[in-house]
Amino acid sequence: MTAAPGRPRWSIIRLGSIVAAAAVIAAAFMPWVKADVVIFTLSVNGMDRDGPYTAALGAAIVMAILASVYTQLSSRHAFTAVAVFGSLIALIGFLTWIDVEGAVDVDGQELEGLPFVTVSPQAGLVITTVAGIVAATLGLAGARLEAPPPEPTD
Repeated sequence: MTAAPGRPRWSIIRLGSIVAAAAVIAAAFMPWVKADVVIFTLSVNGMDRDGPYTAALGAAIVMAILASVYTQLSSRHAFTAVAVFGSLIALIGFLTWIDVEGAVDVDGQELEGLPFVTVSPQAGLVITTVAGIVAATLGLAGARLEAPPPEPTD
């Protein structure tokens, strides 16, 4: 008979995952895209695009980590959730980044392809994408390094 494993403790990977998730949540409220049109500048915040989805996924990461520390949720399940949610956040950021011109619209019409419009990603989109990659990496590292392997059944 083996002894029951102790409660998971706070670790650098768990704290890093929460910091990455907090960065995602904060970045959802920051500017994601800026369009410079001849005489004015248009800025699109994360909440105008996919920010609510990334903020919800960031909150889910925080909840998974807290659940693994304070409840009976297995660390392996929590870190798998962090890896999946972080990957989804990074994917949303990446897809918005590659279609940055499509992220800006004025009165329902996209500014895509107009010669006098310059569209560029802003800090919120960059932070979202990078923090999603960091969270996914920490989730994989936690699943590999901190979660005990399942015991074989005979």
